[in-house]
Amino acid sequence: MNNRKRLRNIFEYSNNLLTSESIRNIQKAILKVMHSREIVIETLPTSNIMIGPNSSISDYHLWTWLRWEQEGNCIPPIVLGTDDPGIFSTNIQTEYARLYCHMVYEMNYPHKEAISILSRFENNARIYQFAEHS
Repeated sequence: MNNRKRLRNIFEYSNNLLTSESIRNIQKAILKVMHSREIVIETLPTSNIMIGPNSSISDYHLWTWLRWEQEGNCIPPIVLGTDDPGIFSTNIQTEYARLYCHMVYEMNYPHKEAISILSRFENNARIYQFAEHS
C-alpha cells in the first residue's frame, strides 16, 4: 500500500474516533505548545505533495497554518526547505517561487503580503539554522 493510501486509511480511522473540529483543536493546541517552545516547522512543499497526503499545492497544510495565524492562533516559526533535490528536482529558489506564484496567482494574495510572508520564512531560516557553534 502506498503512503498516500496508508495515510488516508489512518485519517479515516481517526475520523471515526474524533470529529473534525476536535482534530483541529488538537492541532492548534500542539502548534501553541510548539510556538511557546520555539519549535520550528520545516515545511517541504514539493516533497510533501509528492509523497504525502496532499494532492496539490492548493490543499497543502501551510495555507491552514497561515489562516489560523491570521485568526489569532499561535503558530510556531515556519521555515521553507527542500527534501532530496536530486529526487524531487527542486531547490530552495524553486520552492519559494512555487509558493509565491500560488499565493499571488491562485490565492490572490497581494504581492507585498506574499513577499512579507516569504521573507518571514527566510528570516526564520537565518535565526533557526543548524550551524556549528564555536
